[in-house]
Amino acid sequence: MLPYERFKDEAEFREMFVKPLLNRLGYYGVSEQHGTQEFGKDFVFSELHRLGGMRHYAAQVKHQKRINQGTSVDGLLTQVRQAFAKSFRRADSPRECHVSAVYVFNSGEITDNAKEQFLSNLERERYGDNVHFLDGERLDALNEWATVQSDANARARLLGLRSALRFIIATLNEYQLEGKPGVQPMFIQGIELYLSEPVNCDDQLLVSLFNLWGQLQGVEAIRKILFEYLGDAIGLEKNAPRLKQLAKDARTLAIEICQKIDVAIEKMKPLGGS
Repeated sequence: MLPYERFKDEAEFREMFVKPLLNRLGYYGVSEQHGTQEFGKDFVFSELHRLGGMRHYAAQVKHQKRINQGTSVDGLLTQVRQAFAKSFRRADSPRECHVSAVYVFNSGEITDNAKEQFLSNLERERYGDNVHFLDGERLDALNEWATVQSDANARARLLGLRSALRFIIATLNEYQLEGKPGVQPMFIQGIELYLSEPVNCDDQLLVSLFNLWGQLQGVEAIRKILFEYLGDAIGLEKNAPRLKQLAKDARTLAIEICQKIDVAIEKMKPLGGS
């Protein structure tokens, strides 16, 4: 079933398929421009090229069962020309930007005759090699590939977070039982790294991680204080209950989060993998 049959109109196709696809493919600054001021750009998006600069693209999105040669192609030609000719501005930059290539996305079919009409006109204007056609079948294939890549990355990130949490839980268990601080700090950085760039997950997990991070900051603060009492049995005994309680609370939350991550990883488990 092509995207044309799955979405009721162009607006739904843009919002529920095209925009998520561009984000999953890793493009930067995906921005919908559709409207009276779009000038041939339903979307603009960018990427960092190998020499360190930004390259910008535009997508012209259609939701038609079939694009064939004729007037519909003439209208698209006008939009493509506008996309190249009219500059745009990214939200994070005051500079005017121009697109290097234009992609025509159609949820249905783009016939060979339509492509031939397109290219025969655009090549005379030296746009031909920078205009690309993606029909529903090709878009579905790209979406499937991007989803697999995104899931693989998400699973790797979650596995790393789980490893960090297991180390933290083991450390908190020692603090809870003994009330004595370790020489090395806990690996809180593992949580910080994940929170700085989280993969797709529900808001509840992120809130839990932020709460755990705050609790671990408290544990780490009392650890540093108690470390000064390592040679003072009375000082340790006096402050140990506080460390034990903080460690107990943080450990309980860390275990709950680990269980949620186990469920998320299991859902992403590759076929035949572990």
